[in-house]
Order: sequence, then C-alpha cells, then structure tokens
Amino acid sequence: MPTPSLPPLSPQRHKELRNRHPLYKRLSGESVWVFLEELGLDEAQCELFMDAFFRQMDHILACMDALESDPRQAARITGSAEACCTACAACTGRRLLPDSDPAYGDLLPPFGIGCPLLLQLEDAGTTPQRDDVSALPHARRPLQEEHSVLCAGLAADPQGGLERFLEALRELPSAAAPA
Repeated sequence: MPTPSLPPLSPQRHKELRNRHPLYKRLSGESVWVFLEELGLDEAQCELFMDAFFRQMDHILACMDALESDPRQAARITGSAEACCTACAACTGRRLLPDSDPAYGDLLPPFGIGCPLLLQLEDAGTTPQRDDVSALPHARRPLQEEHSVLCAGLAADPQGGLERFLEALRELPSAAAPA
C-alpha cells in the first residue's frame, strides 16, 4: 500500500524542523553526496540515492509537523527489520508519542545516511490511550549509541545498501515543492 502524501511544508517550517532533527541538522546535501562517492557509488547511483533521501526527509519532517500540531497524535517507526542494521531493526514498530515523551524528537528515524526507517502516523482509532503508553517499549536512539552518521548496512555493502534503501522508500510520494 502506498504511503499517503502529507501536505508540503513552507520553506521556513521545513528548515526549522530539519534543524531540530537529530540526523538532518548534521548534514547538507553536499556532505551526503561526498559520503556516497567515498563509498564508491557512481554519479547516477548518487542521484538516485539523493532523490530518495530528500523524499524521506520531506516525509519525516511532515510527520514531525503533524506530531507537533497535535501532541495526541502518535507515530510508529516502520521499516523492514531485514533491511536494517541490528540497532535500527530493534526500533521498528516502536511508537512515538510527543504528548507522553517531550524528548520524542531525539528518537526520530532515520538514524544514519541510508537508514531505511520511516514514520507512519497512526489513525486516531489506533492511538493508544494514555494508560496504555507505559506498557509500550520505550524507543531509544541508536544513532548516538551504535551508529556513525553513515548507516552500517550501507557502509558495509554500498551496492546492496543502496538497493535496500531505494526499495524501502519506493512508495514514498515524490518530493513536492515547499509551499
């Protein structure tokens, strides 16, 4: 099932959210490209990766905006555990609840360049009640504990990591120009 499109953000809101995301605030498009070249990817592969990377960023930032617009809104970290390193695979399925965890922003995927994890906003009917939140596993931030800025799966196998990343993000809508 394709991932639904979220409304585009204004350039100012996009920048504000990007500067608060644990990974995105550390990167520029140029720095990501340099990492990819150092892994041995050619120009066409770098372009494919960058298109997917920016679609992923737009999606994550739009989810952040939705979470911050309604603190009762919940999101789930999604992705194929098989496409992730061990640290990220342990985060799949975790819920982020800004109303219950003010530090939720530190737990947002992706956790490294090439990390194929996403956020999926939950429908109001599937959002756990406040009493149920304490029973949920608490997400932790693998970037700080187990990752460098580059996803271990991509670093270990650039060609396979690129394919896994592109496959994980293929259903994301194309990047829309900010409003």
